[in-house]
Amino acid sequence: MPALRRFALPLLFAAFVSAQEEEGAPGQEEAADGGLGALGGALSGKPKPIDFAKVDRTIRKLPELKSPLYCLFLFGPDGETRVWAVLDSSAEAAKFKVRDILYLDRNADGDLTGGDERIAANPKCGMFDIPDFREPGTDVVHTGFGMTCSGDLVSYHIRWAGETAITGSCAFAASPREAPIFVPGTERPFDFAWAGETLKRGKENDVRIRIGSRGDRDAAFSWLMDEKFLPEGERVLVQLVCKDAAGAERKLTADLKERAPGGIYRGPMRVPKDAAKGPAIMRVRLPDSSAYESYVTDLPLTIE
Repeated sequence: MPALRRFALPLLFAAFVSAQEEEGAPGQEEAADGGLGALGGALSGKPKPIDFAKVDRTIRKLPELKSPLYCLFLFGPDGETRVWAVLDSSAEAAKFKVRDILYLDRNADGDLTGGDERIAANPKCGMFDIPDFREPGTDVVHTGFGMTCSGDLVSYHIRWAGETAITGSCAFAASPREAPIFVPGTERPFDFAWAGETLKRGKENDVRIRIGSRGDRDAAFSWLMDEKFLPEGERVLVQLVCKDAAGAERKLTADLKERAPGGIYRGPMRVPKDAAKGPAIMRVRLPDSSAYESYVTDLPLTIE
């Protein structure tokens, strides 16, 4: 089983949110000063979010490269273990602007010239396959690690500790300085990503959320593919923060109890007719009673 929560929430946090744990009707309105909106300062018991601006992007040693694309994976409780992935082309593939070589810093030493760190793409499907990837500095083996490349867009998948399927997709970059950063895993507190459509006023909307880990940009999100990862009956809490026609702030809450294939957690929310068109925020977290930790994540979206 993936590691369960290892960090106790402060008592203040638990007391503050206890009143918000009760189930409510979809689109139930909250007082402007209550609910999820005031939780941001009560998260001192969790590991801090990674400061991606401070991540070291240097690579100690590279092989000779032709047209490389770069990506960085962070492992470890604080994202302290850096594993570079660099895609490149063989002489023949370069003629067709295809990348058929992956250099993976398996031991996280910043040297990508090791004999086992050059991986050729499967000639039949173009996939780079790393069946067993031992996380550097640990005895943990992740299975089914692989990547596919279409132009500069790269998708990866990994079965974390051989159990939980995780995936992500993002454009790799032409330099380490611009490279996207992925943070796969199940040990850190979770983040969330929006998987729904534009919200409609005066209608019941299908709110859809993915659970995973944020990278250094919106596209670099690693999400859990198994919608049954959370225990049966556990829900995801969401709060829509928007404006009404007069410009006053409105907050609507809902519980996402349904599951859908692809790691989707979903539920209905009715947006009132007098909600203002334009940008809004969907604030998301796991309940205090959850077996797992999460950050409070503000997801920008649009109301029409």
